[in-house]
Amino acid sequence: MTVVAEPRVSAVDPRAVRFLGCVLLVSLVPWLTVPLLPWSARAYAPSAIDTIMVLAVVNVIHVGMTGFFWIDHRYRAHIASRLGWFYLAPALVTIVSLGAVIIRGGTGFALITDLNTAWLLYHFTKQNWGLLSLTATATRAPRLQRSERWLYMAGALGGTLGLVQSQSRDVTILLQSGQVVVATVALLAVGLAVYRALVGTHPAHVLMTAIAGLFFVPLYLFGPAVGALVVGTGHAFQYMAVMTVLAADRSQGSRLTRISVLLLCGVAVASIYAVFNYRPLWGEWADLLNVAYLCISMWHFIVDADVWRLREAFQRQALRQSMPYLFVR
Repeated sequence: MTVVAEPRVSAVDPRAVRFLGCVLLVSLVPWLTVPLLPWSARAYAPSAIDTIMVLAVVNVIHVGMTGFFWIDHRYRAHIASRLGWFYLAPALVTIVSLGAVIIRGGTGFALITDLNTAWLLYHFTKQNWGLLSLTATATRAPRLQRSERWLYMAGALGGTLGLVQSQSRDVTILLQSGQVVVATVALLAVGLAVYRALVGTHPAHVLMTAIAGLFFVPLYLFGPAVGALVVGTGHAFQYMAVMTVLAADRSQGSRLTRISVLLLCGVAVASIYAVFNYRPLWGEWADLLNVAYLCISMWHFIVDADVWRLREAFQRQALRQSMPYLFVR
């Protein structure tokens, strides 16, 4: 990976500093709090699983927040122009996923779960890359290189190997390979962050570089269950922060209405998640209902893959209208 010389820190819009500071803070909070939950649950509550489940439900709120794009007039018009992507693609994913469970039973369930895990971690990495790119733009850092993007994608692969191994089978080589990949990505990213700090890059860009590279370390540091919760919570909180700022844009309509709809969408999908994943309620249908929720989550992946594609003119302009302080070049 070629390293591009970076200029000394120059003035950054205070609004950008506040926004990036918020994103960085919510990214780090799970590292400091989530690992304590199993201990605190054992000490103060009947079940650690219940405590972790509650946090998982809270995390899912961000998935529902995707529905906000349908009430923003800019994105609604864009969605109407791409019906195949926003409606047909999710429908096909749903048919294939539910069909696999219905036809193949447990084997189909394991396959869909593993594929969703791989897509999930890829989705996490795409969000980190987008935030890192916005951080570079807002702080006047050089444009990111494709080789750095592939570095973080390798981290997603390493995380996937560990989670797939822990979910469905005991293949030690997957776990070991994942550990090596995630550790290598972490070391390279931290080295890059240190270099950026030494040449005077803005601290927000330095920290985001480190976070992107270390993102999947908790999967191995804390174990798959707690580690997945740390990673998922960091991703969810990032998304909630960005979507809240987007919804709060008064120039696009009533702030109260927009934020209320954003929260309502989030709570609605979190409620569906809680019901669909309460396995005692569904008996032999539990796997099917679990995958039904995963289809909602994969719809979220599909929508986000378009609306956050900031190299496209519409997506970039829409975000620029709501957060102009992130686009200084």
